Amino acid sequence: MKNSSQVPDKAVLDADPAFMRRVFDSLEHPFYVIDARDYTIQFANRATTNISSLRLGVDTCYAVTHRRSTPCVGDHPCPLEEVCRTHRPAKMEHIHYHRDGQPYPVEVHGEPVFDDEGNLAYMIEYCLDIRARKEMEHALAQAAQVFHHAHEGIIIADADGRIERVNEGFTAITGYTTEEAVGQRPGDLLGSGWHDADFFAGMWEEVRTTGAWQGEIWNRRRSGEIYPQWLSLNAVPRGNGEAGGYIAIFSDITEHKEQESDLLRKAYSDPLTGLPNRFTLEDR
Repeated sequence: MKNSSQVPDKAVLDADPAFMRRVFDSLEHPFYVIDARDYTIQFANRATTNISSLRLGVDTCYAVTHRRSTPCVGDHPCPLEEVCRTHRPAKMEHIHYHRDGQPYPVEVHGEPVFDDEGNLAYMIEYCLDIRARKEMEHALAQAAQVFHHAHEGIIIADADGRIERVNEGFTAITGYTTEEAVGQRPGDLLGSGWHDADFFAGMWEEVRTTGAWQGEIWNRRRSGEIYPQWLSLNAVPRGNGEAGGYIAIFSDITEHKEQESDLLRKAYSDPLTGLPNRFTLEDR
């Protein structure tokens, strides 16, 4: 009895076009063969026909994929023309259209097929749907904008706690440039000396057990000025559960602390004389 999973040899493949059809139809992405002379699609797999209706040997690649009456130009150069020009594989991004008219981004790959005389006869084209990649790129671009333009200072550190990246908010608050900060440990660069070892031990223990810590901390600017921050520190986990790095986001709360002190002063002093009021005396 023959093993149904046995891979056919070359002779079987040559004699069994139905097998090759099954192979191409099993591909997830559109795959088709284009005549280099007139742009007509001579062969297409099921993924292609699921997206667009077409007549083999009649419809052109640009009519099927782009809803155009002429080859692609401008921002979307024609891959066939590129392959014809260079006789080499081509790769580019295009906008294709589903059967229902909805556009979607694709990465187009064109591979040349030559005849016995070395002339370009066909181009094999396959198209990868890159919507998920484009969405990720958009999300990353947005995140980069937030990172660079946030008023808060942001530090990205590696697993050893050394600074890898800082944003403009970091420089505005601390006075240190990116070049001065990268490679340093935040504690060595910014530490004020106001907190003892127990404070930091408690902070890092919470990061290790919960993945995050936030609270008030006093740090030192490049100018030497000591100032209060509100700091949020988060561990970035690796796949094994260990911290692969850290993200620190902090804001300068000097103004808030000054307002807080002013409110306390007003609460416990006479507005006319500035002397302690009766609430202060009663507390004593």
